[in-house]
Amino acid sequence: MNADLNISPTYPNHSVDWRYLLPISMNGKVLYVGERTNDVTRSFEQIGIPLFIWESTVSLTDTFTLGFVPATFDAVVIPFGLLPESPLGRSGKVNVYQAAHRLIREGGALLIGFSNKWFARGKHISSAAPNRIQQLLRQAGYSSTNIYAAYPTLTTPEYIFPLTSATLNFVLRFHYRNKLPKVILRVLSIPLVSGELLNLLPYYFAVAKV
Repeated sequence: MNADLNISPTYPNHSVDWRYLLPISMNGKVLYVGERTNDVTRSFEQIGIPLFIWESTVSLTDTFTLGFVPATFDAVVIPFGLLPESPLGRSGKVNVYQAAHRLIREGGALLIGFSNKWFARGKHISSAAPNRIQQLLRQAGYSSTNIYAAYPTLTTPEYIFPLTSATLNFVLRFHYRNKLPKVILRVLSIPLVSGELLNLLPYYFAVAKV
């Protein structure tokens, strides 16, 4: 995010601010996708950036009703994911990512929040593991994707940090230094173990560049 933005340290309902991950400046435009929330609207009003809304009740086939012109926005944000049962959530991840891509200017980005919890649909096991999401974003046409862990939750993270083994080890040692036995922390710091943990973290943000 451009340093000339005056972002309040007290972002509603958030202890760490995901807006810093966005490539926007004072003249930027942002499209929020998801359930309507006054907190998100106010958070962008605070920094003087117009926030446009695409509610998840509007499916991909009905997006013409929104009147958005291609390559209009510097960022499209889906910070809390999409409800699977919503019209937009039923459209399929790649389709939604491609629709967002068409609306983003060159140099802009799509930010998405994920809850990476494994669950069963009949006999099919689904998840939002970071490596799988990166594959889907490449399929949708994004040039690169950075992953940022959100700990402990998307809505009230104490930490947002680049998802690497080194940063994960630092956070685990700092946060659990008085909660877990030292032998457990040493095991978690083994590169092979921490590498596997990266795809098991329950919450994270993906920032995909156009």
